[in-house]
Amino acid sequence: MVSASRFTPEMLAMFRINKHVGEFIAYTSLGLVCLAILLRSRRFVRERIICSRGPKIQGLFLLNDLKGKLRSEKGRSSAAAPGNNRAGGTLSRQTLKYLGLRVPLTGGLNLGQTLFIIVYMIALVILSIYKNTDPKKNIVNYRRFGFISIAQLPVLVTLSMKNSPINLLIGQGYEKLNFLHRFIGRMVFLFGLIHGALQFRFQTVVRKSFRLHEVTLYGFIALVALFMISLTGLRVFRNSAYQVFLMIHIIGYVVVIVSLWKHTPAAQPYVAYITAVSCFDYLMKMVKARIKNATFTAMPGGLTRIEVHGVNDGWLAGQHVFIRVLKAPFHHF
Repeated sequence: MVSASRFTPEMLAMFRINKHVGEFIAYTSLGLVCLAILLRSRRFVRERIICSRGPKIQGLFLLNDLKGKLRSEKGRSSAAAPGNNRAGGTLSRQTLKYLGLRVPLTGGLNLGQTLFIIVYMIALVILSIYKNTDPKKNIVNYRRFGFISIAQLPVLVTLSMKNSPINLLIGQGYEKLNFLHRFIGRMVFLFGLIHGALQFRFQTVVRKSFRLHEVTLYGFIALVALFMISLTGLRVFRNSAYQVFLMIHIIGYVVVIVSLWKHTPAAQPYVAYITAVSCFDYLMKMVKARIKNATFTAMPGGLTRIEVHGVNDGWLAGQHVFIRVLKAPFHHF
C-alpha cells in the first residue's frame, strides 16, 4: 500500500495512525448505530406488535409513528404506573420538549439535532489534531484529512438509502435522518478539500514541483464530483431545480466511487462497502416495486391528483410511496 523506499519511517508511522483514525470513525459509527438500536428496541417491538393488529395493508417496513395507538398504550401504562414513574416520565417529556425546540439560523434544525452536529464536529476536530499538532508535519500529513473524509462515506451512503437498515432497526424514516446525511456529506467534501489543498501545498512548497500523477488526478476528479454534489444539495438549489439536483447526485455518486477506487488502495474497503449497500438498496426497490395503473386529475392551484388503482385504503398517517410514471398519454396539462 505504501512503499518504504518513497517514505521515511516517520511518514510510515503517521500513515498507520491515519489508518487507525479512519477505522475508529467507521467502528464508532457502527457502535452509535448499535446504541441507537438498543435504546429504540423497546419502542420498535411495541410498534411492530401494534402494526400486526392494525389494517391489513401495511408497508414492508414500519417507519412511521403510530401516534393514536401509541398514545392509548402509553395512557394505559401511565395510569397504572406509580407516582415516581409518572414524575420520571414528566421529566423525560420535558427534556424531549426542549430538545425539539427549533434553533434559529440552522435551516430548521431542532436543539437535539444541533447539539448532535456540534458534538460530531468537535469529534472530527479532535481526530484531525490527534498526534498531528506540529505545523511542519501538517503539510506532510495531508493524508489524515483524506482518511477522515472517506471514513465517513459508509454512514453517509447508508443514511441516503430509502431501504436503510439503520432506519428499519431504529424505527425512524429516512426523512427524519436526512439532516444528518446532508451534514455528513458536507463534512466529507470539506475534509476532502483540506486533504487536496494540503497535498497541493506539499508538492509546491516541500517538493518544489507539481506533477499531476494518476493518483492526484483521480483524487481531483472525486473532489470536483463532491463539490458538485454539495453545491446542488443546498436547499435553494433542491427547491428550484430538483431534477438537476437528482441527476448530479446520481452521476456524481458513480464518479466518486470509481475515482476513489482508483485514487488509493486505502479507500477501497470503504468503496466496496458503499457499493454493496447501494446494490442492496436498488435490489430492495426492485423487490418492493409494483406496476399499477393510475389516473391523473388536474386540480386548482396547479396541483395534480394522482389516484393509483387498487391501493386506495388501509393507509396510516405518515406512510407514503415513491411513484415513477413509466407512460402517460399526451394531455394539455
